[in-house]
Amino acid sequence: LERAKKMTQEYMVKEEELKALKAKDIKDMWREDIKEVLYEHSKYTDQIQEERERQNVKNGSKNKKVKKRKIKDKKPKKAKKTKKIVKKKKIVKKST
Repeated sequence: LERAKKMTQEYMVKEEELKALKAKDIKDMWREDIKEVLYEHSKYTDQIQEERERQNVKNGSKNKKVKKRKIKDKKPKKAKKTKKIVKKKKIVKKST
């Protein structure tokens, strides 16, 4: 009997959740999900930062900052310059 009451209550709660979801716009659902992901990401990055600070304290370097590596943009290599020499209606390319 108690189990039946508990299941009935759970059913009613789920019905209310379903009604609330049906009333929401899809865009609002996405926005809520994105906010939740950003919140969790923020918690994660804060946790990582705290761990780094604890590691620095353990190692005896309280004021030591973590250096970030710079990623260099690779420039495409330039093609060799070529000179065009015209000889008797023939074009010959020479590389320099």
